Amino acid sequence: MATVLDEAVTVDHVAELERRLPGVSVVRIPVSAGSPADGRPLADTGLAGQPLALLAVVRDGTVVPTPGDGYVLHVGDEVVVAGAEAATSAAADLLAGG
Repeated sequence: MATVLDEAVTVDHVAELERRLPGVSVVRIPVSAGSPADGRPLADTGLAGQPLALLAVVRDGTVVPTPGDGYVLHVGDEVVVAGAEAATSAAADLLAGG
């Protein structure tokens, strides 16, 4: 497992990571119009308190690996997280548009 965790993870390797780490889901969560996360820094989204790993944000096809707490999300971004299914579902709920 240490080998898997030490590897650089790119968005394209998501399926491989899930296969090698049973019980871990890696999901891309879109920031939709109406999302409470639009225009807010990651620190203000509620993700920080969740039991998951923030891997990256994909913006306009560009991957921003491990963005900091001050990274501001916008509509169209995809937040890439890893964790147990319950945690990734909770993250999707936090970022969902309304």
